[in-house]
Amino acid sequence: MRRLVSLAILLALSVPVGVSLSGCAKGSGAEFCNGASSGMMTGQIDTINLEPRLYGISLNYGATAQSSAPSAFDCKGSAVGVNRFTFGTTNVSYVDISPNGAICAGSWNRNTPGGVSDYTTCTAPSTQLPIPAPGSAYTPVAYITASAGGAVSNPVPVYVHPTVSSVVLTPQTQCYSQGTTVPLSAKVYTSTGTDITALAGPLVFNAQDSTVVSINSTLLPPTATAQLPGATVLSAYTSNSASSGSGSSLSTGLFYTCPPKSITLTEAGTGATSFSLNLSTPQALTATVVDTNNNVINGLSLEYNSTSPRSVNANGSGAVSANYPGVGAITAVCQPPTCNNAPLNQLGLYGTGLPVTSNPVTVSTPGSTATVLFMASDQSQYFASADFYTGNLSTPVRLPYVPNSMLSDQAGATLYFGSPYELMEVSTYTESVQKEDPSVRGTVIGVAADGSSVVLSDSVHQLVYVYNVNTGGNVSYGGTATHAYFTPDDQYIYITGQFPTGSGSTTNNIAVFSNYTGWHAFTLATTPVDVAITVPSIGAYFAGAKTTAVGYCSVGTPPANAAAFFPQADSQSVATDRIAATLNSQHILGATASTKQLVDLSLTLPTLGGANNPGACPVAGSTFTTIPHTLALPGSPTTITGVLPSLDSSVAFVTYTGTGGVLPAYKPATSGAGTISSVALTGSATAPVSGIFSPDGLSFYAGTSGDSAVHVITNSTLTDTRTLLPALPVCATQDALGNCTALGTGSAAPDLLAVKPRTTT
Repeated sequence: MRRLVSLAILLALSVPVGVSLSGCAKGSGAEFCNGASSGMMTGQIDTINLEPRLYGISLNYGATAQSSAPSAFDCKGSAVGVNRFTFGTTNVSYVDISPNGAICAGSWNRNTPGGVSDYTTCTAPSTQLPIPAPGSAYTPVAYITASAGGAVSNPVPVYVHPTVSSVVLTPQTQCYSQGTTVPLSAKVYTSTGTDITALAGPLVFNAQDSTVVSINSTLLPPTATAQLPGATVLSAYTSNSASSGSGSSLSTGLFYTCPPKSITLTEAGTGATSFSLNLSTPQALTATVVDTNNNVINGLSLEYNSTSPRSVNANGSGAVSANYPGVGAITAVCQPPTCNNAPLNQLGLYGTGLPVTSNPVTVSTPGSTATVLFMASDQSQYFASADFYTGNLSTPVRLPYVPNSMLSDQAGATLYFGSPYELMEVSTYTESVQKEDPSVRGTVIGVAADGSSVVLSDSVHQLVYVYNVNTGGNVSYGGTATHAYFTPDDQYIYITGQFPTGSGSTTNNIAVFSNYTGWHAFTLATTPVDVAITVPSIGAYFAGAKTTAVGYCSVGTPPANAAAFFPQADSQSVATDRIAATLNSQHILGATASTKQLVDLSLTLPTLGGANNPGACPVAGSTFTTIPHTLALPGSPTTITGVLPSLDSSVAFVTYTGTGGVLPAYKPATSGAGTISSVALTGSATAPVSGIFSPDGLSFYAGTSGDSAVHVITNSTLTDTRTLLPALPVCATQDALGNCTALGTGSAAPDLLAVKPRTTT
């Protein structure tokens, strides 16, 4: 009895002690959310997040999807581990969900006989939902939730609907200026064309090129903000369609950010479009870009090009520096694909996908520079050089084969000799052959300003090659060519010749190549025989029975044929055999031997940024304007070999084969016809068969027949002041490979000339 009484006393004392210990939470290390001594503690589930809460889940009838994994958090926002969530739905007739979060747009199988596992077969609802009228707000069929530890997640809307056949973006009817934000929308259709947009739920949008437009998916509806000029593909699809395999179709459309209408290039600070620059003083340029809505565009990636890169050039930020005395025209170009890019089948819509060029800024560097002149002949296996700084005339250097052509890059670093057997590359520093490549052969007809590419025409194999100097690879095009000229940025090559189309006897006579659009061949009404690039390079003029121009902007959306990429911009009924453009943008000069005439087309290019003329593209109502002037050529030419304007556009010389012993010189006028005269060639010279200006533009070198010499012409006085005799051995006979097997008497006329500036320090 006494033991029982003692036990009762102990039990009575132990109860209040236990209660006291359990209420002393701080002593146990637990923390309450409210900072007090009771309530919800940290580490307990407070909220559950279930995604996608904004867009929800969109499913075709009978389709399945897996819900995202819920995330649990305590009152402090720290993640809480959960062993198992319980899922629920507000409308089990249309949206069923399994214990592990698998969603069925209908009903899951349960207790199926034959050993079939539960939640493996989804059956579409027996009754389809009524289709709301087009334009109705999104109507979620059900909401799903996840719960655990007494907390319930946010509801996620689930949209179920008939099978989606197509998603059609609302077409854009204008371009948007940089920074403009607009809502995105699209329609969802079944295979029968029924609009089920209101059943399908919010749509997800993506942009292929985020530099053109950025998508804000945190809003409903999502918005698009115009960024840099151009067009890009937009995609729209129903939520969850990509991962669930529900059959919702991906749709594509286009977004257009307004392109430049004009690029105004000036000297920074002064606003001048013509200035002088010393060798040691770089100068910045300012490019002001206005779009087709007359709003300023910022952040463009512009190219800066020079017509005389060995004299003056500009870097990627528009800072101009002078390398040697001379004159150059600098332009800024918004050039696809790095600027104003667009899919090829959409070029031109709202002006996107087209190049846009600024006005030229003329930069002159005073002074003179020493020159190294290289002389060769298509009748000799040798070349020679004359160094005007040292006064040395080299001994002729033998080439592997007799060349049929010679051109150099703008820097004058490499001479490219063509032959029927191989391309020969000669370093102008060592004056020796540095590379032979028999994979390309023929006549060298064009060289990129930076020396990266060479164009050759192989008449034997009927191929035109664009040869990559750095890799040795090439891209070819069927046909033969006479002349090829690169635009100053080396992005486009205009080529004249004959290019079979594969349709019987039909042949194109112009080919244009660019890394952006590839090869395009088309035909002018009269066969072109030479080409000149306008300044700025917004098009090209072609010599022929008629002198015709094309522009660089495509017509139509998309262009219906190759000619539409380069629409005709001018045509004058004056014949020319060779043609050239002056750097001051004011003249297209040509000459023809048939009538012994010089032709001056006084040129007015479209006003940059005109109402019908974004970026000076020759579209309807905006073409090149010329007034032709013809003058009699001195001498007796039988073939015109060149029309060569000076860097400052003050004079142009005409070279030819024939007789007369004079070099025709033409001084263009600001308006109307200029004046033509001639330089009397000294000695026994009969005709100036080739010619080239010194890098500083102060002298002109004329290779002549009759005396097989080079005459140095002083441009300021138009006088023949010096004669060089390169003494190139004449090749009398050649073998099939182009080796000279027997020399003739005398010397070959230097009909192939190239120059490079010489460093004098």
